[in-house]
Amino acid sequence: MIRYIMMLLLLAGVASPFIGAQETIKHFEKDRLPTNAWIFLQNGELINGVITKDDGSKVTLTNKHFKNRRIDYSEIEKTAKGRHKVSPASKGKFHYDEGMFFTGFVSFNLAGESRTGSWQSILGTRPNKHWAVGGGGSLDWYRATFGDINNESLVFMSAFAYGRYNLTHKRARVYLYSRLGYGMGLDGNVFREVFSDGINFHPGIGLTFASRNVLRWVIEIGMRVQNVNGDYVIRDPLTMRDITATYKNLLMRPILKIGFDFH
Repeated sequence: MIRYIMMLLLLAGVASPFIGAQETIKHFEKDRLPTNAWIFLQNGELINGVITKDDGSKVTLTNKHFKNRRIDYSEIEKTAKGRHKVSPASKGKFHYDEGMFFTGFVSFNLAGESRTGSWQSILGTRPNKHWAVGGGGSLDWYRATFGDINNESLVFMSAFAYGRYNLTHKRARVYLYSRLGYGMGLDGNVFREVFSDGINFHPGIGLTFASRNVLRWVIEIGMRVQNVNGDYVIRDPLTMRDITATYKNLLMRPILKIGFDFH
């Protein structure tokens, strides 16, 4: 019995160094320091700076506001590497102030023609916290009435330039936007009507919400304006001859757009 007890004590003594050797995983490895990073604190604060030291219990950070600030592991919620500037919001959420972005939208008419709308994609960059610029493409669908021509379908494939100016930098970021492009009419064998290409313009106001990751919801309300000239072929039921009706119009539709920003 005594030998069994001694053996158990011996095994416990051998195992104890391995048990005691377990350490907290470091946020930053020594051979990769210094490095620029973001630190999300438990109290919702978001700090960016250069990490100069990580001893396994505290992280040392330096930026333009303070030098060699030591942050205890217990205060840290998570860390993220990167140099992108952001505007902090509440509860650790933030807005990006620079870098590339991709935006996708689905839009719906706010007045009449509920079945019409568009899909648009934008690729751009943020030169600073106030501006975002880019370019994109869209498929825009209208229905319109010209004299005796009712519910005509007009579909345009558009290429455009896009600009955005941020008005606020709180949890909900409000901005003004504008889109200027050229719509190419899709006709031929697909649609009976033949209509010309034309310039389009979309001004409006938008809203995006702060997030802790690279994806954000976006809402825009605005007006889409499309210049259109075209011909519509009408079959005379008596003579069975085609009659061509020519029209010129400026299509104006209030729209609601719902989409996402991906950084």
